[in-house]
Amino acid sequence: MTKPKDDGSTPVDELTEAEFDQLHVDTVNQIAALRRRWRGLVGLTEKSRAKHPGKNLGPLLPALRPLFTAMLPNSHDDAKTAESRAKFTALFHVHGDTDAGRDPEHFEAALLLRRLHRVAAQQDVADRLEAFSRLLADDVLHTSDWVLIAGQHALDTARSIGDGNAKYGSFLTAVFDALRNMTKAALARGAELRAERAAAKAKDAAAADAATTVTPPKTP
Repeated sequence: MTKPKDDGSTPVDELTEAEFDQLHVDTVNQIAALRRRWRGLVGLTEKSRAKHPGKNLGPLLPALRPLFTAMLPNSHDDAKTAESRAKFTALFHVHGDTDAGRDPEHFEAALLLRRLHRVAAQQDVADRLEAFSRLLADDVLHTSDWVLIAGQHALDTARSIGDGNAKYGSFLTAVFDALRNMTKAALARGAELRAERAAAKAKDAAAADAATTVTPPKTP
């Protein structure tokens, strides 16, 4: 069976289900391929991300890039300047254990410059992916609204004709079963929430009673 092809010129709302399923599969595979290519990325927890010190790099970039560059050999240096630059660079080796490099005895300026380059490239990719993710999520809401408006009208009509015509009602058995299950689930969840609120209220009341209760002094 030939897979449906789409060259991207067809708006997503005009794709057939088969074409959209193929687009879905292709996109998931592309995301998986990206994850494989971007090997070694480090994830963070929500808590550590919120206050991560890496957020403070931006303001220092204009100073850090030329500083790291100044520590590297320069092809334009004459012999005397090259010797002075090497001595200058050696002054920073005291911080060699802070750059997460391979040699704790040397400050690896070239490594840090490469990481600065990577940070800029990754941030560009992250921004583009975030924008696309937001576009996808926005379109989910937009498309859901189309379905919801038409669907609510259709459900109202289904309830009406299902009650008055047994044959039509037989076409709607799965619909009415789903609606009944939704109602049962909503009632059950409502009962759970009321029980949780009652328990919390009783707990608060018990805590308030405990806080106001005065223990009489012991009689000597």
